[in-house]
Amino acid sequence: MAGRMLLSETLADLPRVAPQLQQLVVSDASHIDNAIGAILVHLPNLHKLHLNSARMVTDEVIPFIAQMTGLTDLSLQAELITDAALCKLASLSKIRKLDLFQCKLCGDSAIQALAGSLQSLQDLDIGQCRKVSDAGIEALAACQNLNYLYFSRGETFTGVGLGKLTSLTRLWLAYLSTITNAGMATIANLKNLKEFRMNDCENVSDEGILSAIIPLQNLVDVHVESIPSPAREKIRLGVAKASWLPNLKKLFLFGQNHKIATYANDYGIDGTDKSGDNQ
Repeated sequence: MAGRMLLSETLADLPRVAPQLQQLVVSDASHIDNAIGAILVHLPNLHKLHLNSARMVTDEVIPFIAQMTGLTDLSLQAELITDAALCKLASLSKIRKLDLFQCKLCGDSAIQALAGSLQSLQDLDIGQCRKVSDAGIEALAACQNLNYLYFSRGETFTGVGLGKLTSLTRLWLAYLSTITNAGMATIANLKNLKEFRMNDCENVSDEGILSAIIPLQNLVDVHVESIPSPAREKIRLGVAKASWLPNLKKLFLFGQNHKIATYANDYGIDGTDKSGDNQ
């Protein structure tokens, strides 16, 4: 069930009219408040719950969601929910896909608690989770089935823990002003990585990017945005010389202000612009 601009009262009859409901997707939950919690606990068959842009939802909802142990797919984009409250989602042991985008108060304590319990987790979005640092990212190594991570806007993140997430096949980093070339170099340990994306990481140079991707023989898709022209050319040349990237099919190099640099070579480039989260 999809909806936009829904009030919690609008959903109040769901347990009566749709008691077997399995999926509830609210694409704009900005007018939903904490009353949604008492409704959700009466939908025991839900396995997919998306509350996107839930700006009015606070910690009061978390105890209700934490009881929904059948959930496998949860999107809770709620900027008012605290790090301590998010720790309680560790009870959702069946979760395979978790989206905490815009949970700006989410920090290392929540990530560490979730990583220790969500052993089925495969797909994690922690975009704009500003308080997550290297310690939180490193803790995700406990999620041995994690294959996708999107992370943006971490205020102190340097990247040094990335190399321990060896199960990853897809990684997207964005708007990380404190990530360093040294942190990037640890990505070379992710031997299963097939897709690497990065945008607006201003302190990473072409050397940092090349140190990350050149050792990764399974890479299929590399997509890097917001880099100056000289760095783009160095990356292109570095990849072209790397005969040990046998599976690389796509190389996207976008310049600053999203001016694309397109190279007609053997890498199947087709210019697609996707700028990530830009708020």
